[in-house]
Amino acid sequence: MNQYSDFSIFARLFGQLFHKNPSNEMLASTFSWLKDGNLTKQWSLVTDDISKKALKIIQDKADALHLEKEFSELFGEQGAVSTKASDYGIDIEKLNQFKAMRNIELFANTDNVPSLLLISAYIEDVIDSKECQQQFFTKFLLPATKGFLGKVQAFDQGFYGCCAIVTRDLLSAMADELEE
Repeated sequence: MNQYSDFSIFARLFGQLFHKNPSNEMLASTFSWLKDGNLTKQWSLVTDDISKKALKIIQDKADALHLEKEFSELFGEQGAVSTKASDYGIDIEKLNQFKAMRNIELFANTDNVPSLLLISAYIEDVIDSKECQQQFFTKFLLPATKGFLGKVQAFDQGFYGCCAIVTRDLLSAMADELEE
């Protein structure tokens, strides 16, 4: 059995939450897991008051039925927040070259910020290269998520805005780890 790092688990979690409509069957157990407080229990990063409050709001608002409208308003076709990585300055051709050089064949749609979180988890789990992860963070993940997460927070102070807060915490901790 594979042992996944906390970063990988949480990058996958938030990548899926920002990518899939809450009504997607694949997320049903995820919302139950969140509602049961498991994110807070598993969260191993140091938390300040803002992060603690965000984790509590995620737990309290983890209701797929009530989040469908919010998800559509944020990330839908006419949503307030673009999920396209290219809208945040990412050169998709360079990203695809990066993936090809490392045989990352998953995630056909790389012009998608949530997919970048999933790719980063894949790099962590499968490629297991600090240099590769550093390059991916610096060139693609951090530049795209900076704008994306900022917009999510600007347009939503509920579930998704709080997911953006803790995703920032996660990325910041991993960036620090990669610098060491």
